[in-house]
Formats: sequence, structure tokens, C-alpha cells
Amino acid sequence: MSKNILLADVTVLPDQIFYLYASWQKIDDRLEKRDHRNKFEKLTYLKKVDEVYRNIFSTVKENVTYIDTTTGSVEENLSLLKQTL
Repeated sequence: MSKNILLADVTVLPDQIFYLYASWQKIDDRLEKRDHRNKFEKLTYLKKVDEVYRNIFSTVKENVTYIDTTTGSVEENLSLLKQTL
């Protein structure tokens, strides 16, 4: 994950990107409810992935919609996502 990803490496960008995120505490709480956590569900790894995505998205700001899912049910967050379409 230490490799820098440049937008030039991406050949095609979608018209719109929806980035759903939550507080790290909420993410950890949600993952704790699972029976098993794999290596890709550890917060240290997820924080690195988040950093890479945010770096990429910072170059295409007009195409990215950030949706905070920290609060609200799945249904409420889905409704919020639908409203942005």
C-alpha cells in the first residue's frame, strides 16, 4: 500500500463515485459483530485503503459524493444514497 497511485494510471473513470464511510469506531463496532474477521478487515489495513482512495478522489473532486454512514440504519443510508442519484 505504500506505492503511490497516480490518476494517470487509471484509464477510465466512472461518471460518478459514491464513497460510503463511517467513523473508525463505528466500523470497528460493525466488524466486531461478525463471526470471523479476515486480514482485510483489520482497521490498520482499512485505514491505509481509505488513505489511498481519498488521495485518488482528491484529484476528481467533482465526481465524488461522500456519504457518512456512521449514524442511521442500512435503510436510512440507502435512502440517502438514492437521493443523491
